[in-house]
Amino acid sequence: MQADRITWISRWRSVIAAFALVVLCFYSGIPAFANSVEMQKGLAALNAGKYSLALGSFELAVKAEPSNVQVRYCLAVCYHYLGRTMDANRDYAWVCANTSDPDLLRRAKKGLSACRAIAPTATSGFFGCVEPNESTMEPAPHTVTTAAGRPAGSKWPAAAVAPTAPSFNSGTPKVVDVYTTWCHWCKVFEPKFEEAQNKYSGRIEFERINAELPENKEFCQMNSVRSFPTVLLFDGSGNLVDTIKGCPKTFEIFEKRILTAFPSVR
Repeated sequence: MQADRITWISRWRSVIAAFALVVLCFYSGIPAFANSVEMQKGLAALNAGKYSLALGSFELAVKAEPSNVQVRYCLAVCYHYLGRTMDANRDYAWVCANTSDPDLLRRAKKGLSACRAIAPTATSGFFGCVEPNESTMEPAPHTVTTAAGRPAGSKWPAAAVAPTAPSFNSGTPKVVDVYTTWCHWCKVFEPKFEEAQNKYSGRIEFERINAELPENKEFCQMNSVRSFPTVLLFDGSGNLVDTIKGCPKTFEIFEKRILTAFPSVR
C-alpha cells in the first residue's frame, strides 16, 4: 500500500513538472523545441555550404515549429543563399512582424532590404541576387539559442575555389561575368554567357570570376559589383564601357548589349 502511494505521488510530480516547463516556456518566449534535431542538422549543413540540404531540414523544422522565429529566420537565410529571393522576402517579413528580439529583428530587416533591392520585375528583363554580406544580410546563428534565448554567434561558410581576377590583352574587348556559387540567377545566366562566348570567339574574350574569393574582392569593389550576376564589358584598352546587372531575360537582350558596347565585332 505504501509503495503504491509513493508511485502515485511520483507520477503526479512528473506531470506537474512537465506542465510547469510548458508554462515557463510559453511566458518566457523561449521555444520549447528550440534545439530540434532538424534545426541542428540544417545549421550544420548551412555552415558547410550545403544549402539545398539545409533547406530540407529547415522546412521540416518550420513544419514542427511554425511559430518559432529563429527557425523561420534560418529558413529565410537558406532561401536567400539559393537565390530564391521571393521566398526569403516572405520569411524575413514574417520574422520582422513576429520577433520580440531586437538583434534578430535587425538581422531580418537587413535580409528583407536586400531582397527588395533586387526583386525581379516583369518589365526590366533582368533578374539577379544581392550579395549576402554584412551590409545587406546576416547569416543564421551557429546554435539556436543562448541560455537567455537570444541568437548566438555566426559566420559565413567557406567560399568555393574558382578563377582569380581577370587579365587583359591589349586591343581585344573583354566580357567578364562576375558570379557567386550561391546565386540562382548566375546559374541561369551561364548558358547565355557560353552561347555568346562560342558565337564571338576570336573577336571578344570571355571570362568568369567568383566574387567570393578574397583575391577578387578588390576587383569587385573597383567596379562597384554588389549584385549577381554582374557582367562587365571592357574595351580593347581595358576601359569599362558597360555594366549589366542581373541575368538578361533572353540571349538577344544580352547580345544587343554586347554589340552596342563593341560595334566593331558585328
